[in-house]
Amino acid sequence: MSKKVIIIGGGIAGLSAGVFLSREGYNITILEQTNKLGGRLFSYYDKNLNTYLDNGQHILAGWYKDTFDFLNEIGTFEKLKIKENFKVTLLDKFLRYYNFETSETRNKKLNIIRGILNYKPFKLSDKIAFLKLLFSVNKKNFPYKDSSLKEILDSFKFSGSAMKFFWEPFSLAVFNTISELISVSYFRQIIEESFINNIGLIIPETDLKNLFIDNAERYFIDNNVKVIKSKKIHNINVENQLISSIETEDKEYFDADLYISAIPHNIFKSLFCVGNLTEYFKSIHLKSSSIISINLVFKTELPYFEYLNQDSPMLGLIDSTIQWVFWKSKKCLSLIISGVDYIDELKSISNEKLFDNAIVDLKRFNPSLKKSDIENYKIIKEKNATFVPDIQSLLNRPDVKTEIENLFLAGDWVNTGLPSTIESAIRSARMCREAVMNESSI
Repeated sequence: MSKKVIIIGGGIAGLSAGVFLSREGYNITILEQTNKLGGRLFSYYDKNLNTYLDNGQHILAGWYKDTFDFLNEIGTFEKLKIKENFKVTLLDKFLRYYNFETSETRNKKLNIIRGILNYKPFKLSDKIAFLKLLFSVNKKNFPYKDSSLKEILDSFKFSGSAMKFFWEPFSLAVFNTISELISVSYFRQIIEESFINNIGLIIPETDLKNLFIDNAERYFIDNNVKVIKSKKIHNINVENQLISSIETEDKEYFDADLYISAIPHNIFKSLFCVGNLTEYFKSIHLKSSSIISINLVFKTELPYFEYLNQDSPMLGLIDSTIQWVFWKSKKCLSLIISGVDYIDELKSISNEKLFDNAIVDLKRFNPSLKKSDIENYKIIKEKNATFVPDIQSLLNRPDVKTEIENLFLAGDWVNTGLPSTIESAIRSARMCREAVMNESSI
């Protein structure tokens, strides 16, 4: 008889753990406290806008191997258009554009190097510094292991132009925070992953629900995975280093051979009584970083924005509160602000003021734009979008295997080596599968 596994949490880590373990023949039950699956990776249906709005714009990287494995398994991988090369356009307040573009070659390091050598904001000294940094980060004796990304960039003497038009947008886009708070360990891992695999960027052409959630639910039905929604966990009962049962708030008990917690770090410790928490887990203290998405729906087809269209759906704005603009459809734009916690003027701003500021920012790039052109808007604030990938987080991220013998952890916050990304969440699920299978074979 196959072993029974209970997965707590129906976010992307829980869903992928369910898919990966079901594929190996385990008897899976997923308990989700809300009435929907997806966690932070989901889409709202907005009746006023008559469309699905993602809980923040998500970009996939070409090196997301575990993510692609998951999408292949549920049958949505073909909805992605993956290119070996990519192009990102940035615009400054003087309407000067800067293209960072890689070419399609088999040598992935050469792709990045060509992009840097052709990037206008980089001075000759920046190009030399970048090459030195690129070949330095992969050395075993890298001398900056306990440094922040900002400290390393300063030590390589990058110019203000390189910081403004490359490193600052890079830090916000990849890590959702400022370079002062990024541990170089995460940066090194991203560079290594990019070189081993594909460095391209993939902007999904469909909403997150359609890409990740709907087919996963169908997969579970077809493979007899039991999904129980609206089941909030009250307590995890631990006896002699083993979970004996799970108690829900409505006084129902569930038991299994093995358990996977796939819930966010900020609510994980609420599952345990104080004694069990302190006995089995070190301090799990990760700082959260927020993202704001402003979705605009226009009355008619989008007014003209140079360098932004269906073929080039991503535009970066420099000297602007709005950092990224995404072309979503002929009548819809999605505006993104990352690292919100480190922008003082946004900490207590109202939605109305956010909307007004967004229009002011966009008018700088298209003076003919009027507030009256917009039929409706929706603002989504994700307070716990990611954790801050600082040096302290390296010490606070727990491993997949815990000291409770039949409990495993999944989520973008566990020790995958990656920052808080979709790939980190799904990689943790793959690591759980391997740990569970190893435990089952003992």
